[in-house]
Amino acid sequence: MSETTLKVCTADTVTPKIILRAVIFFFAAFVLCAGLLHIILPPAIGLYAAFRSEKLILLNQFKDRATTAVFGSSHVHNGFDPRTFDQALAGTPLSTTSLNLGIEGGSQSEQRAMALQFVSHLKPHPDQACFVLLELNAGANFTDDHLVHPRAINIYDWRTVRLISRLSPPSLGRGRAVGRLLYALAASGLYYTNVGMLSNLIFHPQPDQDMLADETNDDRRGLLTPHQEAGSASLVHLFATIDRSMKPSPEPLLPGNYDLFAELQHDSPMHNVHFVYWVSPRADNLDHYPVYPAEITVSGVTTPILSIARPDLYPALYQPQNWVDDSHLSAPGAALLGNLLGSQLLDWYKTHPQPMACGG
Repeated sequence: MSETTLKVCTADTVTPKIILRAVIFFFAAFVLCAGLLHIILPPAIGLYAAFRSEKLILLNQFKDRATTAVFGSSHVHNGFDPRTFDQALAGTPLSTTSLNLGIEGGSQSEQRAMALQFVSHLKPHPDQACFVLLELNAGANFTDDHLVHPRAINIYDWRTVRLISRLSPPSLGRGRAVGRLLYALAASGLYYTNVGMLSNLIFHPQPDQDMLADETNDDRRGLLTPHQEAGSASLVHLFATIDRSMKPSPEPLLPGNYDLFAELQHDSPMHNVHFVYWVSPRADNLDHYPVYPAEITVSGVTTPILSIARPDLYPALYQPQNWVDDSHLSAPGAALLGNLLGSQLLDWYKTHPQPMACGG
């Protein structure tokens, strides 16, 4: 066959219709393989993701004891002391054993995944109360550098995307709201195509034993002690120069805030689990602090929204020795916050009595 004849045959054989069929076949095979992998692989939340997996190990260690957990970002991870929280509630109907399941760099998407894990582990404790405390002012998504990290990829199912789509206030602006949703959609695409999951299962990284030791030493139950110096000269200068006008800044509750509570209520196998939002503090609260509604009602159940971000009410917390930087508390600050949060919770339920026996 001549070269001219071969070129004609090739051009006649490879038609646009054949190319389209090949592309369709490729994507169909890809989707089928991805779906099969999703069925075969274990739940993605159980695959190793730095920081989160260590907290899940802690949760597994305490699953028979813990009846309360606090979730959120590094402001919780470094800033909530379960020991002083429990002490504030000891000897009352709200007596409990709590865990700090906040995670450095965490977000609303991650605390949803962690809270669902926690409620699935709960067991009846008729002599204790059960609480799920969620950081209301945590960011919606992870930071951009986590987009291709297992912490994001392994939790962004369609329910998480829906939650993120309903967490944008009007003040955010359309452009930023779209960007927030596109982040969630991109992470969801990686989730449903199992990016990195099979290799994670095969090569399974080992947990950070030093972090686990730091989080469990001296019964810290998840509190990670910051390594920075508390009350440094720069912090003293910051607190001395910051504007102390303490202007209240009203903040709305968003549809996603209600959705998350409704999902947790629906998925909790236990009776009398109390879901509570709380607002973590920052140093710039001295200039302005967020003000949310005092309560939230979901499915006919009303629970409090507690705020520690109130320098007008808690001036002792806003002292340099209680901070390691302008956003994170020191060990003494975390101890004080745990006590304040427990005291606020106790005060609210004294005036709003409800059944407290966990599982009762």
